[in-house]
Order: sequence, then structure tokens, then C-alpha cells
Amino acid sequence: MKRQRRALLTIGLTGGLLLGTMALQVLGEDPAVSLWERRKLARFPEASVEKLLEGRLVPELEAYLADSFPFRDGFRRVKALLETQVFGKLDTNGYYKADGHISRLAYPLEEAQVALAAKKMQEIQKRHLGGMKVHYAAIPDKNYYLAEPNGYPSMDYGRLTEILQEDLRDMAPIDLFDCLDREDYYKTDPHWRQERLDRVVRRLGEEMGFVPTPFDRYERKVRPGFYGAYAGQSALGTKPEELVHLMGGGILETKAYHADKDEWTGVYVESADLAMDGYSYYLGGAAALQVLVNPAGETGRELILFRDSFAAPLAPLLMEAYDKVTLVDLRYMPSGLLGEHIDFGDQDVLFLYSTLVLNNGGVLR
Repeated sequence: MKRQRRALLTIGLTGGLLLGTMALQVLGEDPAVSLWERRKLARFPEASVEKLLEGRLVPELEAYLADSFPFRDGFRRVKALLETQVFGKLDTNGYYKADGHISRLAYPLEEAQVALAAKKMQEIQKRHLGGMKVHYAAIPDKNYYLAEPNGYPSMDYGRLTEILQEDLRDMAPIDLFDCLDREDYYKTDPHWRQERLDRVVRRLGEEMGFVPTPFDRYERKVRPGFYGAYAGQSALGTKPEELVHLMGGGILETKAYHADKDEWTGVYVESADLAMDGYSYYLGGAAALQVLVNPAGETGRELILFRDSFAAPLAPLLMEAYDKVTLVDLRYMPSGLLGEHIDFGDQDVLFLYSTLVLNNGGVLR
């Protein structure tokens, strides 16, 4: 009798839990986005005979049910803890914790993708940059400092550098790998910290022939409560960080023009969607074309910076060395349109890409 009661109780509790979660899923409001995962969530699919026959309806329904499941973030957290703390997995869905940092595995090296990125840079140089002073630099992702020392697989960064040197012989390389360490990156995010870019800016100045603003002239401003991209995507759990931005030097006078919105802002953008991505405080986040102008600048120098998101906190630090910096993100602007938006002349040129983007070079248009 006791066994029967226990069995009935187990069945009843399980059934009640299933019915309760089903009711919550049916009656609750479906969120459109996940701030933790920084992505749009699947919506309830539109049913049609065509979708059913083509086999598309069931996968779309499964994606919707997974994304709208009640207490989803809590279950993701439990799953990540079980995998890493109980079952001894080194990572969960490619995310891992090491030396206080959360990171995402980035391996192996995709040589063909790196070659694609180099080819795109070559094409732009041949078409638009003849006779101009052109440099390139790869920004190591933080796995370079975290993965191998902690027993995780890592891409072959040496080979990546070799491919760039072989394919970009007409450009001057700038080595940034020895200008950084793991503490120069946010613990919950893949990006570097603006207040720790002193060595990077000095190296750029040495190679490109400008004198950078000394970092002791900047004032540090702190925005608490920053959760980087990996904080929610990994579900590993972490404390918030401080997002630091610098004020002083050429930053004070600089204005940023956002071509996609046809508007001017400061280099730090309060109106950006900081709940979705706090790092977009720098220049407002991803954009095809932006122009930074320092009206008080007297250098007579301009820079064209082909970039990814790592350049957003870096570019403002160059605004005493350059009167104007044009930022181009080839992930959003096709290279065939460059001539319509930029007057190429005697500007300095820097191709600055993280190894994460270079290892996925096909994203450059």
C-alpha cells in the first residue's frame, strides 16, 4: 500500500508540474527577446499545409516551445551547473570558466576563413587605397590568454598571423598580442576594457606615427551593473562588473555621426539599448558607417578605420591624434559601396579586426 501511495503521489506531483508549466506557457505572455541570451526568441509559427509537407512546421514549433518554456533561464542555469559541477564537463555548450573569466571556445583555426578576410582587405586596398599609408592589426580574443593555460583547445594564432603576413604583404602589420593580457578583457564579455588600452594605443602610435594622449590625463567614469554577452549566454552565473569609460583629451570635444540614423551624438551613447548590450554605450553599438570629428583638432590628420566592435571604445582615444576618424564595419556595409560614402585621399588606414572575426572572414561583405 505504501508503495502504491508513493507511486500515486509521484505520478500526481509529476502530472501537476507538467500541467502547471503547460498552463503557464499557454496563458503567459511570450517574451519577444531574451536579454540574457541577447537574441530574439522564436514566435508561435504560422501553420500551413505547405510547411507541414515540407517538414518545417514541427521544427519551428519545437523552437517556440523551447524558447517560451516557463522559468527557462532558471533551468538553463541548473543545466549548466549540473554539467560543469556535477558531471565534470569542462564546458557547457562551448562556454567555460577559467581564472575568473567566462569565455567561449574558439577553435580550430579556419584557415580558409582567415584567407577570405585577407582577400577582402586586399580588394579594398587595390580599389581605393593606392598610395595611402595602410596598416593592419589582429586583436587576440581572450582565449589566447585563457584557453591553453587552463587545458582548453585553442586556435593556432601563430598560423593565423602567418596567413595575414603572406596575403597582406603590401600592408604594414602591427603586433598587438604582447600589448594585452587576460585582465584587459571583461570577465563576462569577449571585449577589451577601454581603461586598459594604454599599451595598445601606444603601440599604434609607434607604428602609425602619432603621439597618443597619456592615459593619466583621462578621468575614469564608472557605470555599475554591467553584464557582458557571456554572462547570460553561458548560464554559468556571475556577478555584475563595472563598465568604465574615459573622459578627457580629444574625447570631450568629439562628436559622432551615425550615417544609418543621420544623427550626431557624443562618443558615449546613453540612448543605446543598454539593457540588451551594455557595451553599446561605446558609439551606440554596431553600425555600418560612423564618423568621429574633433572640431578642436589641429593635427590635419584623418584616419579610416575598418573595424569590428572592438574598435568602439578604442576610436575615441585617438581623437587628439586625428581630427577625423571614419569607422567602417564591413559586416554591415558592402565594400562595393565604399566609394559612394568615403572620399579616399591622403588618410591613414587601419584594418583592425579581432581574431574571432578573422576566423569567420566570410562575414566581411
